[in-house]
Amino acid sequence: MKKIFLALALMPTLCFAQWTYKRVDNGLDDPYNIAYNQNKQGSILKLENIEGEICFYLSNGYFCEDNPITEVAFKIGEQWSKFEFRSAKSTDNSALFLTFNLNGDPILTQAFKSASMVRIRVNDGICGSDIYDFSMGNSTNAFNFMLK
Repeated sequence: MKKIFLALALMPTLCFAQWTYKRVDNGLDDPYNIAYNQNKQGSILKLENIEGEICFYLSNGYFCEDNPITEVAFKIGEQWSKFEFRSAKSTDNSALFLTFNLNGDPILTQAFKSASMVRIRVNDGICGSDIYDFSMGNSTNAFNFMLK
C-alpha cells in the first residue's frame, strides 16, 4: 500500500516536468547558467547563454538531416502560436539547434514565456518526422535566469 501511495504522490512530478535552471561550475570552465526541461520520453530542451544570445535546442535524440525544418508550436491559453525554423544539428547528431537567438525575436520570446506547453515537430527528410511535447511551467523564470 505504501508503494502505491508513493507512486501516486510522485506521478504529478513525473508527468508534468517543468523548466529547471541552475548555475554550473565544473571546476574547469568559468561558471555558467543553464536551463533545461526533460519530457517523459527522456528528450531535453535546453537554453544556454552564448555571448548574450539565448541558444534554444533539443537534445537526447538522433537527427539525420543537417538542416531539417522544425515546427515549434507554443500553447498559450487555448491558442497555438506556431514558428518554423531551419534547424542545425550537432556534429554527433544528438542535438538540434532550433534557434541560436531565442531573445532576438520579441514575438518568439513572449510565446516562450507565456506558453503552458510546447510541441516540436522535426521534419527530418532522412529519418522521418518526430514530435516532442514539453510542459512550459517555469519558462519565464528560466528565460530570465539565462539573461543574468
